Parts: sequence; C-alpha cells; structure tokens
Amino acid sequence: MDEKQIKAQVAEHFASDNIREDEIVLKPNGDIVIDRRKTLPWAQPLVVGRWKN
Repeated sequence: MDEKQIKAQVAEHFASDNIREDEIVLKPNGDIVIDRRKTLPWAQPLVVGRWKN
C-alpha cells in the first residue's frame, strides 16, 4: 500500500467525523496521526494507528 491508499482508507474509516486525507499524517516512525489544527485551532493531534512501508 502506498501513502495515498493508506490515507484514503483511514479517511473512509473516519468518514462520520468528516476527516479529510489532507488531515492525515503518516509519520516516519509508523504512526498514523489525524491533525486537524489547520481547520480547528483548538484540536490536538491524535494517533489512530500504525502503518508499515
């Protein structure tokens, strides 16, 4: 799976929360982070899983 596919899958999983692909960050250490600070200044980044490349 490439980065775009992983982000699409996570966005689909969190569709009820209106998470967009540009709010999902794949960290080099393997963490999948949802970071909504661009649109919601009070939001905190949230680790929602891990990925392997």
